Amino acid sequence: MKHKFDRNPDAALLYSWPTAESSMRQSRRSVCPAVPSTLRELGEYLDINADRYQCNNHNFYQEWIVDNDGKYSVMFACQEIISAVVNQGATELHADATFKVVPSMPHCRQLFMLHLILQNHVKNNN
Repeated sequence: MKHKFDRNPDAALLYSWPTAESSMRQSRRSVCPAVPSTLRELGEYLDINADRYQCNNHNFYQEWIVDNDGKYSVMFACQEIISAVVNQGATELHADATFKVVPSMPHCRQLFMLHLILQNHVKNNN
């Protein structure tokens, strides 16, 4: 953000960088939802706003799940990419779980990912 501010010296004459930064952050907060404090709250928000997060024009968010111990999980998947990879002959599925790199909000204990392998590559459809 500061780079854009510095490129416009006329703006610096009207108001200082801290004022500009504060205004930009306030504007961003007004259009971005509050970060949910629990995975259940995240799931409930995504249920209402599922169309907001897309992968190849399909919903990326799938559902939130409650296990027998009352623990919550949120599932994301791009159905189109999964179908394309499986139809092209992917036969390997790898799982990767991390406990070190997880979102701080909502509080999470683990990030678990599944990867399908196709012709010795992970399918990336960007």
